[in-house]
Amino acid sequence: MIRSVVLAPLATFAVSILLLLCVHTIENERYHQKQQEQTYHRLLSVHTRLETATRNQAAWLETFCGSVSAGGTLERAALERQLASLPPDFSETRIIELFHDGSLFWAAPPNLKRLRGLDDDVLLPQQLTSAARTMDKTIMSAPIPTKNARRSLAFMTPIHTWDNDGRRSYWGYAVMFMDSDYILRQAGIIDGIPDLRISVRIKDHKNGLVHGSPATFDNTPVRLDANVPGTRWELAAIPSGNWSDSPYTRAVWALGLILVFTGTFGAWLIAHQLTLRAQEREEYRHLVHTPAPSSSASTSRAASPS
Repeated sequence: MIRSVVLAPLATFAVSILLLLCVHTIENERYHQKQQEQTYHRLLSVHTRLETATRNQAAWLETFCGSVSAGGTLERAALERQLASLPPDFSETRIIELFHDGSLFWAAPPNLKRLRGLDDDVLLPQQLTSAARTMDKTIMSAPIPTKNARRSLAFMTPIHTWDNDGRRSYWGYAVMFMDSDYILRQAGIIDGIPDLRISVRIKDHKNGLVHGSPATFDNTPVRLDANVPGTRWELAAIPSGNWSDSPYTRAVWALGLILVFTGTFGAWLIAHQLTLRAQEREEYRHLVHTPAPSSSASTSRAASPS
């Protein structure tokens, strides 16, 4: 009986702690899922803006090249007129170079002293130069490091002309350099979401980090693939303070421990009461089954001489 008084509360305590641990785990999983859903929806907005920003720049370059080659030939005068119609901040965000037969044909802004892609400052990626004649749409390079510690993105598009018979012929290609941070800010990757840590890399490329830290990809992030011109980028995001446990777990443990100790005390009290009742029944049973001394035996002992 005494053993049951000890075992019952111990068993109740152990089971209650196990249930409390299960509740703790379930609450953390619920909170982590909520974090991931919130991160996914915010990263999806960045993903959409990145695809839109890169497509817009590619479309702008294609439109520019198409407008100057519409007459069948490219003339520097037409390029200069087109340049004059560009917004004032054009030279701050873009540099355009047109190549014909492997040589520089025209560049903007015209006062550019060192031509990107032709000197040691920035070299055209092999990905772009090897695809110059075969590409049929605009492609974009990975960020290219420069001497001023900034990086550029290069958009390359083919230029075709048409003769009087409507036959298309390859003329050359245009390359547009842009500050990579300009695109990343448009997408909200830089300074867009303060409490979200976003990293970007070229899909299936070991050394293709575009922005952020490689550690982000190792920390169970939310991932999305973005289709940018000519390639795919992989976006990964985690909260700026890393994944965290639910703030309600302390309340769960506080309330849970109160219930655990209350239940353990209740189990001990019930087991103790049951033990007392069992002892009382045992004593009663012992009294009932113990024979009382007979009256004849008492009389004979009283009548016998001393």
